[in-house]
Amino acid sequence: MEYTKPVSDLIKLGDPRDTGHCDEWREYSTLGISKKDIPQLIELLTDMDLYFQDSDMPEVWASLHAWRALAQLNAKEAIPHLIKLLDNEEYEDSDWVTEEFPKVFGMIGEEAIKPLKSFLYNSSKEEYPRITVAHGLEQIANYNPDKRQECIEILSDFLRQSTDEVTTLNGFAISFLVDLNAVSEIHVIRDAYDRDIIDYSVQGDLEDVELELGLRQERSTPKPNYMESYYEPIYRETPYQRESKKVGRNEPCPCGSGKKYKKCCLNKAA
Repeated sequence: MEYTKPVSDLIKLGDPRDTGHCDEWREYSTLGISKKDIPQLIELLTDMDLYFQDSDMPEVWASLHAWRALAQLNAKEAIPHLIKLLDNEEYEDSDWVTEEFPKVFGMIGEEAIKPLKSFLYNSSKEEYPRITVAHGLEQIANYNPDKRQECIEILSDFLRQSTDEVTTLNGFAISFLVDLNAVSEIHVIRDAYDRDIIDYSVQGDLEDVELELGLRQERSTPKPNYMESYYEPIYRETPYQRESKKVGRNEPCPCGSGKKYKKCCLNKAA
């Protein structure tokens, strides 16, 4: 497709880390981007010809600039296209998608709740895109306080009916409930731990959750080594000597992102 200005200018912006616009997003309205550009931004978002350019070419970053601009425009028209990209294997493995799509959904707002819920509950979808969607619901709650309870109930209801087939997703659902300080859902969380459907390496055990929610002051049992337990089958098959200090789930991520390890590189380590 041939893009017109100002959308065509986004194609040459390149890697946002090169211009200091990584965590702090560029304000795209200063480039002349407005709601009239939403149709072309959606085309740019899904333009696989640009996405498959050489990795050192600025064009490969065009979709990122498109989804950031669409988020700033609260473009609800982009929701089905964003969700469809989560089903695309090329996007599914992208750290940028995992990191930024939740914020995009959060900024777009309440119109994304229903389709995100549908994706989350769809057991035919892969686990990690569903984690991204669950995170999107948490971000919608953060950006739209009037929708906080609705998002909490969706995450809680999902956890209530979930199984041990998606233990990592279940762990993140609890993590997002904790981040939303959803004390009211502790009975659902306790039940999930009782049913042994939680990957402890994400948010820890029940006592960790109760501590973070202010429901207990200290542990009554010794703190387990969650990561060693998680990788125990691997250790049994291939002896391995850890060369560096283990990073705690709630410690700052060693990659320097400023986020907690559980919300950043923990998934990649797994």
